[in-house]
Amino acid sequence: MKNTKFQTIISDLLMIGFTQSSIGARIGLSQPSVRSILKGETKDPSHSVGEGLIDLHHEYFDEICRAKKGVA
Repeated sequence: MKNTKFQTIISDLLMIGFTQSSIGARIGLSQPSVRSILKGETKDPSHSVGEGLIDLHHEYFDEICRAKKGVA
């Protein structure tokens, strides 16, 4: 099964130390709902959930990329 963009985003966030619960708390979902997206059981989350995941990903990964480039 091919990963969705949202599965990849959640996996990325887990890789840098988030938990399913902390991701859910930041975007207004329960841990089981985050797990459902991660496992591919929820293939099409609501617009607000998708936007929240994308924003959270950008917030942390943009910071990591800037740090690697030495930009404050």
